[in-house]
Amino acid sequence: MTDIDQYRLNRIDELIEENDKLRAKVKETNELRARIKEYELKDILRRDSFIYVNTYLQDCDGVERYNTFRVKTMEEYNEQYESFVDSIEGRYSWDVVSLEDTYQDDECGTFGHGWDIN
Repeated sequence: MTDIDQYRLNRIDELIEENDKLRAKVKETNELRARIKEYELKDILRRDSFIYVNTYLQDCDGVERYNTFRVKTMEEYNEQYESFVDSIEGRYSWDVVSLEDTYQDDECGTFGHGWDIN
């Protein structure tokens, strides 16, 4: 093995080690963000007794669905979020909002007929 080959192997090892450190920092940052978000949601529950959420989904046929709902517990919030994530097919949004910013009844529902309807 030449000196250049050895240098390259050493450099690869250094890069792998740096990559592992960065991945650990990203994981730590994501965990911190999740804890902050959970704290913020619990603060909303303590203050308002409910968390209000506006959602938007567009399915693979282009049909759009708007919804608004409220939850009273973190468990209910997490269940709703997991169900929402499972139904994503296209564009979407999940927004925690105040009561004043929830969709009105006439804004909720399913709109459109799909891409292939003339």
